[in-house]
Amino acid sequence: MPDKDGKLPIGKLPLNTLSNIVLRRIRGAVSPNTIIGPGIGEDTAIIRLPCCDLLIHSDPITEAVVGAGRLSIIVASNDIAVSGACPTHAVLTLLLPEGYDIESLKQLIQEIQETSRMLDIDIVGGHTETSPGIAKPLVIVAMIGITCPGCSIPTNNLREGHYIIQIGEAAREGASIIVTDFPELVKECELGGDEINNLNIDAKDLSIVKPACILAENQLASSMHDATEGGIIGALVEMAKASKTNITVYKNKILVNSTIKKLSSCLGLDPLKLISSGTLLAGIPPDKVNRVIEVLGKHGFQVSIIGKATSKCSNTEECGVDLVLEDDTVKRFVEPPIDEISRVWSRHVERRSRKG
Repeated sequence: MPDKDGKLPIGKLPLNTLSNIVLRRIRGAVSPNTIIGPGIGEDTAIIRLPCCDLLIHSDPITEAVVGAGRLSIIVASNDIAVSGACPTHAVLTLLLPEGYDIESLKQLIQEIQETSRMLDIDIVGGHTETSPGIAKPLVIVAMIGITCPGCSIPTNNLREGHYIIQIGEAAREGASIIVTDFPELVKECELGGDEINNLNIDAKDLSIVKPACILAENQLASSMHDATEGGIIGALVEMAKASKTNITVYKNKILVNSTIKKLSSCLGLDPLKLISSGTLLAGIPPDKVNRVIEVLGKHGFQVSIIGKATSKCSNTEECGVDLVLEDDTVKRFVEPPIDEISRVWSRHVERRSRKG
C-alpha cells in the first residue's frame, strides 16, 4: 500500500493501486478481437485474428546491471511462452544514464543480440537514448509471439482441482544478481568457490521457453506463469487472482537448492520471494499430471508437484495462496510480496550513504 504521504513502495504496484488507479482506467477503444487485455496476473495481451492468436508482452529490466541485455530478452520471451506461443519478434527501448560509455553500450547490445539468436527472436525495431535522472541502464522489451486461433493459454484458465507444478529451481535469478552486482554482501556469507560458481548461471538457465512450449504444443497445461518479480509467492498470487481460485502449496515441495538457501539465510532473505526467472509454474488437470512428468522428464527438466488449486473465490481481493510450512502451520498471501532483491538494493544504497 502507499505510505501515509501517498508515496508508492519500490517494486510492483500494490494490487489495489494497480486495479483501481491503472487497470480500471487504462483502456482506450476496446476491440472485440482482444481476448485478454490488461489484468491482474495476465502479463500477455492476446489478440484473436482470423489467421492466429497474436500475443504481445512488454517488460523492463530494472534490478540488474550486469547481464541486463541477456535478462531483457529472456524475461520477455518467457512471458510470451507461458501464454502458449513461442516468441518470434521483439522491439526494444534502451534508456541509458548520463555518462554511459560506448564500451558498456557495445556489451549491452552484444548480450541482446546473442540471446535473441539463441531463442530465434528477430529484433525488429525500438528506441535508444541517454536519459537524465536514471542511475543505471533500463532495458524495456516488447515481445511478440503467434499461435493458432484458440491455442493461447491465459493465466486465468486455472481451475479448481488442477495441480500446480514447478519446473526449475526458485530464486536462481535473484541469487545470480546478488552474486554479480553485490559481491561485498556475498563475502559476508562465507560461500565457497564452488558455491559461488553454482550461483553464476548462464542466460539459457533462466529461459523457460522450451518447457512452456512443450506443455503448450502437447495441450497439457491449463495455465502457466513465470516466477519473476516477487518470486514463487508473487507468481502464485497472480495465478490465484487471475483465475479467481485459492491455491495451496507446500514449502517442502518447492525446489530451492541448498546454496541459495544458505545465501538467503545469511542475508535474511526469503528465497520464495526472490525474483525467479527460469522457474515455470503450471496448472495441470489431474488426468494429465503423469503425462507432464513423463514428457518433461524425457527432456531433462526437474519437476515438482507443489500444490493444488483448492477452491473458487468470487471476490478477487480475497483470492490468494496458502503456504503450508514444515510444521504444518499455514501462511496466507493475498498480495504479491515486494521482491527481496529490492531489499538488497536498499541495503546497498544505505551502506554507500554511510561510507559517503
